[in-house]
Amino acid sequence: MFLYNQPFPWTYKNHLSFGYHKDSSGRVNKNMFFSKVGSVNRPASTVLEEAQIACKLIHKAAEKNGQEIFLCLSGGIDSESMLRAFLFSAVPFHGVIMRFNDDLNDFDIKNIIQFCETNHMSYEVFDVDIFEFFESGKHLQYGKMYQCQSPQLAVHLYLCDHINGCPVFSWQAPEIFFKLDLKNKTKLVSFGVPGDLHLVYLRYFMKKERPGVPFFFLYTPELLKSFFQLPLLQKMIWLGYYKGFDVYPSYDIKCMAYKRAGFPVKPRKAPYTGFEKVKDHYDLLDKKSYGLAFNERYRIPLEILNPLPEKFYQIAPKNMFSDLEQIQKWEEMYEKQFFKSDFNPNLLFKEEMDEFYENKGL
Repeated sequence: MFLYNQPFPWTYKNHLSFGYHKDSSGRVNKNMFFSKVGSVNRPASTVLEEAQIACKLIHKAAEKNGQEIFLCLSGGIDSESMLRAFLFSAVPFHGVIMRFNDDLNDFDIKNIIQFCETNHMSYEVFDVDIFEFFESGKHLQYGKMYQCQSPQLAVHLYLCDHINGCPVFSWQAPEIFFKLDLKNKTKLVSFGVPGDLHLVYLRYFMKKERPGVPFFFLYTPELLKSFFQLPLLQKMIWLGYYKGFDVYPSYDIKCMAYKRAGFPVKPRKAPYTGFEKVKDHYDLLDKKSYGLAFNERYRIPLEILNPLPEKFYQIAPKNMFSDLEQIQKWEEMYEKQFFKSDFNPNLLFKEEMDEFYENKGL
């Protein structure tokens, strides 16, 4: 399923595509899913500059369709970074913040509301009776209509249905992941492209044929590449791809990527989703813990309805990643340290982590 000649650029020139693997006879294998990002067509600038370019491109597309931009904001660092990009770009927009009944997600949204008010920003609060949403089966309706596998993401689609304009979701800085699969002698790699689960946002906009941006930080290939030019992520690529270490994404690294990219954001004390108290409610009802009751009631039925593919491939052009010349510099810088018997890969990130904990106030 390639996204060309569509009614709205959900990503710039609809460079992000996805689908299922087909064999030589054209038969579809729903256990093999891929998502693919387009080619970089010009030198990527800094993350902050590329983010502002994306803001202006989105504004141009929304204006052409007679739509105002609505940024879907949570209390997380991803949506705040997107918000700051729009503020820096001076592109007009409205904020929209989802609030659950009984202030169940107040701990998550209070900071973004305060930020909007401090900066005299236009924003709306959309109230949702979250228990009624799930217990009435609305999540299953979104599961059937848009192949939604997550009860939380179903709530986000419900929000979109009530936005009279162009909704924009942040997505995130790319999460670098490397793991050596010893059994199959292959290297598992991830660089932050959404899989089948999160591509429900794009499926929603496609099926509705309506304006919307499902992944702001993937809007242009150049914006994605600009993140890979950050020394922090280059170190991770060097460590995982060239040296074979397991490298896992973390909240700390993501926060530092935004900081090093030029977004003046402060890490939260914990990476909340906003649904924590909702899960606690159902655990208390069903005498369970760790969100098991919520998952059994609402997530598992969606996954049975829409099984997740067993295999997922992320495809990107070679020019997406940092050039080999830059990687060679890291090689020369760290090779002696690497071959020491007491080599500790975490020391490569000591400067960044010291800054992270200082910003977090720990």
